[in-house]
Amino acid sequence: MSQKYFTMKDLPKSERPYEKFEELGVSRLSDAELVAVLIKSGTRNKNSIELAREILNLHPVHKGLIGLHYLSDRELKHVNGIGRVKAAQLLCAAEISKRMSMQRMPERESFHSPGTVAQFFMEEMRTRETETTIVVYLDNRCHLIRYEILFVGSVSSCVANPREILKKALQYDAACFILIHNHPSGGTFSIDDIRRFAIDKRMEHLVIIGNNGNQYVISKLQNFDAANIMNDYLSYMKSLLNKNIPTDIALKECSNYLSQNGGKYGFRYKEITK
Repeated sequence: MSQKYFTMKDLPKSERPYEKFEELGVSRLSDAELVAVLIKSGTRNKNSIELAREILNLHPVHKGLIGLHYLSDRELKHVNGIGRVKAAQLLCAAEISKRMSMQRMPERESFHSPGTVAQFFMEEMRTRETETTIVVYLDNRCHLIRYEILFVGSVSSCVANPREILKKALQYDAACFILIHNHPSGGTFSIDDIRRFAIDKRMEHLVIIGNNGNQYVISKLQNFDAANIMNDYLSYMKSLLNKNIPTDIALKECSNYLSQNGGKYGFRYKEITK
């Protein structure tokens, strides 16, 4: 039976977070040890590392450090040993990590490819639990002028108003703009995404970000045929529903079908390597 340690002083020196940090460096600390350094102390029955492990497993879906983005102040304070100060420290640390990821690119850096756009907005979008549309306004050299969250929807849909998008474009004297869209379910793309893609003849790439960390880019080819895509998509969806396949599974199957047959319809589908 393994020995139980209740205080940090009871731990072997090599396993204490502060001593391990000083001897080996911050990169050698585990996720639980990093959180333990933030919260500093545990409870009467748990040392800070054990309490940190409890926090990292608190969210029912998102385990580990990423879960801090999905936990509320109230949820953290329900954990024995986490009060208002420790909850604030943890949430502030999560927000710092998000803001740092957004500041890696200088403000006037050029968005030269769909992959560049996806990587820049990944942390901002992956933790959102509702569908959101961010509009990125650029000058004539694709340098960032400003970006704004203009539309927030539900877990499965988001309605974007062209009037608001264009009004802001004129306000910022933008030469062009990019729409950033997320899928909280982590799915790929839907028929609504194809409709958006088809409406704007100038749009060459559609970037979709899922909260599972995946990033997708759909690129138009010269033989792009939106009408054929939508007809086949709806026919395939109907055939799946006629087989009594649940709607959520049918939607995923349709997305997979399109991604595997993109060349037939005139588009290229690619998952961006993180």
